[in-house]
Amino acid sequence: KTFFLNDTRWVDSAVQKHAKADRVRIPFGSDAYFDLIAANPAVRHWLSLGAEVEFHWNGKIYEVHQP
Repeated sequence: KTFFLNDTRWVDSAVQKHAKADRVRIPFGSDAYFDLIAANPAVRHWLSLGAEVEFHWNGKIYEVHQP
């Protein structure tokens, strides 16, 4: 994956190609955040970019944000 810094958010380049995909908003550090990592270990690399990350995965766009 390729990520670009857009203001304060890291955005996966695949997000533009899948703009109509369902979006899932997840607060950084929440139970849902850690559940996502546990269920999909590959995403931990992308989440390591910070508290504001947006990426396409398994047909959905995940938006991790500061609560």
